[in-house]
Formats: sequence, C-alpha cells, structure tokens
Amino acid sequence: VLHSFVAANGRQPAPWSSADADAFVNLVKQQFPDKVNADNEAYFAQFAKIAAGDLSPMCAAIGGIVAQEVMKASSGKFSPIYQWLYFDALECLPADKSGLTEEVCKPIGSRYDGQIAVFGKDFQKKLGMQKYFVVGAGAIGCEL
Repeated sequence: VLHSFVAANGRQPAPWSSADADAFVNLVKQQFPDKVNADNEAYFAQFAKIAAGDLSPMCAAIGGIVAQEVMKASSGKFSPIYQWLYFDALECLPADKSGLTEEVCKPIGSRYDGQIAVFGKDFQKKLGMQKYFVVGAGAIGCEL
C-alpha cells in the first residue's frame, strides 16, 4: 500500500500529516477491504504518519540480525531464520501524541530528519543535549 501511495503522490506520506494518513487509510481500504476494521484502522493511520521516518537504533538492530543470518548462511554452522520477523515498537511513541504535528515533525535538512519525522524537533533537541558516552562491542565472527 505504501508503494501505491508513493506511485500516486510521488512521495511518502508527510510526517504526522492527517490528510496523508486519511489518504493512506483509504488506499488500504481499497486494496484490502477485508483487512480494515474499527480496531486496526488507527494502526494504518499511525503507520502513514511515521512511514517517512527512520530510527538509527532500529536500523542497527535489524542490520545486526541480517548480518548474523548472513554469517549463519555462509558458514553453514547454524541454520538461518526461515520465517517472518515481526518487530513492533509503537510503545516508543509518546502516550500523548497531540504535540506531534506536521509542522513540528517536518524535515529541516538535518542528518536527524528520520528521527524528527517520528518524534519531533523538541525530542531531538533534548536527545542532542544528553551527555552520554556509549561504547559498542561487535560480535561478528563469534559464530565461526
């Protein structure tokens, strides 16, 4: 459905745009009328509102899973995952989403536009002011 939206509009749904979310939900209803009901319609709208965003920690986690599965497949030592991976993190969004508007979440030409599209400029500013030092330890090759 997201590909259909992009094909029809030439862009992804704007972050936190109610108009784009409504158009996306209408596309879902057209393409999958038996899948949309009162219980899950809000999830489709939420997906449309955050579809333009990306979060570095999620990309890193999924990239790590993919890298490990490639190592498994190429080494032949363990069996790769042979099923679907469902990753859901809607609980990362704030409970009160009223402060997340199209204006607050629009791209500003920053390297953090993906995060701003999901959480807004204020959250990104708070995140940028943190003074933590994080050290990572990679484990690629431990299977071999």
